[in-house]
Amino acid sequence: MTRTDRLWFAGVAVALGIWIPIAVSLAIRHESKALMDRVIEKAEDVGRAFDDTPPGPEADRPKMSGVAFTSVGDVVTFEISDPIIIDRDSGERLLLVAVTVENTTPKRKLDDLVFRSALKDNWGNNYNETIAWLEGRPTFDGNLLPGENSIGVLMFEPPMDGFEYLDLDLSIGPDPGLFSFSFDAIDTAHVRIPQSAIITMDEEAWLLHRGVEQPATEASPPPTVTLPYEIEFPKFTFTIERVFRRVSGSDEVLVVAHKTINTTQNEILDTLVVVSIKDNWGNDYERASGWNSLDGEPRSTPRMRPGQSSSDWDKYETPLEGYSSLTIAYRIIDRDNWSLYYGQGEVVIDAAQSNRLSPDRAGTDAGGKTQTEEQPK
Repeated sequence: MTRTDRLWFAGVAVALGIWIPIAVSLAIRHESKALMDRVIEKAEDVGRAFDDTPPGPEADRPKMSGVAFTSVGDVVTFEISDPIIIDRDSGERLLLVAVTVENTTPKRKLDDLVFRSALKDNWGNNYNETIAWLEGRPTFDGNLLPGENSIGVLMFEPPMDGFEYLDLDLSIGPDPGLFSFSFDAIDTAHVRIPQSAIITMDEEAWLLHRGVEQPATEASPPPTVTLPYEIEFPKFTFTIERVFRRVSGSDEVLVVAHKTINTTQNEILDTLVVVSIKDNWGNDYERASGWNSLDGEPRSTPRMRPGQSSSDWDKYETPLEGYSSLTIAYRIIDRDNWSLYYGQGEVVIDAAQSNRLSPDRAGTDAGGKTQTEEQPK
């Protein structure tokens, strides 16, 4: 090989050494841009925000869609939704985040589950959970059979004005107890909540948002109804089926028969129905004591799965003679948290609907004739 040939090959090698890396780099950038375009297009398809978060742990955080975020773990599935800043009547502000947890295991029973959470904004400020009584706040049930779920609402200090997003780190595991410093999480979730996904409302709007019926006011007197009378709430229906008297020897009680049906698709309700009675003169009647289960009385099942119902008979003193109407006030309460109620209201029935005697325990009227209960049509 001549000297000229060697110089020519050397020049070609130098040229290739310069241009091949450049070509490869351009190709990689082109493919990366195409891949990024597809990622952005996919992100827009599923309605999730895309930003320029730098690489690293922060970039791995899933983004919140603005309605709900679902995280599927090995044991449970988290659905994090309804981020709300609430302005309370007292002037206090709270940040609320609803968390629904579902036991996705086929055969594992989960007991005494509790949350551990950490919340910080884009500036790195941390916000503590707060302990406050809030009407309408659901109580989380930490005992879940396979396929069951429960919803809880976490409450935090309100974030500073002007934040861009909040990062929520959430863990769930068995309650370690008061004297243990360790927490064994069975699953975790991490979500970035953009400021645009958080709404602000006052306390009255929050109660309406939670489906809590407001008490009747003097300006809106309770309706006069014909039994059976059904009232629909966001999560259940409540029916006052009938009001009748039951006689046993010389004793007599007034019975209010009612029924509750869980109309949710995927929520277990654990309810307690509280009923009170007063007549048109304003006299209140106490619950009757010393009465055991009556003939035909249903067995109450307050813990209801979706579609299940619970029937019960409440027994009270008999009203004074001559009354013309009864006001029945009802309140449906969470059995685990008596300060939380699902719904309430009042209705009025005329005396004719509550003077009937139960057919299997007939009594006699003032004229000595046997009375029997007239069945509703």
